[in-house]
Amino acid sequence: MLTTALQTIVQRVSGLHLSAPTVSRAAQRRMDAIAVTGLAPYIARIQADPVEMAELIELLVVPETWLFRDPEAFVAAAQFAVRRQAEVDRPLRILSLPCATGEEPYSLAMAMLDTGFASYTVVRHHLLP
Repeated sequence: MLTTALQTIVQRVSGLHLSAPTVSRAAQRRMDAIAVTGLAPYIARIQADPVEMAELIELLVVPETWLFRDPEAFVAAAQFAVRRQAEVDRPLRILSLPCATGEEPYSLAMAMLDTGFASYTVVRHHLLP
């Protein structure tokens, strides 16, 4: 129950949809660092202390990037894209949020090409202002 509450708070503050184990591990690391015992007191702390909330969020975001940083994720995403494209008769659109320098969308495009997408279908790259 408290883990779900923590997930909800993290999602509301950061926009991140993360699994319970991921959020719990990060919270435990922060609780150890600041000597807080118990999830309820830690939840109260992050709600009252924006600096501590920022510290928790920092543990949950990926501060680095490189091509094929998580190879299994790109393979799984490309395989999903192939299945999805076979099911629907419209362009497949993929939003890549963790792409500050572009490695993730390029990795995904390469993985999609490797799974059989035609090169002309993997060419649109839009940057939002």
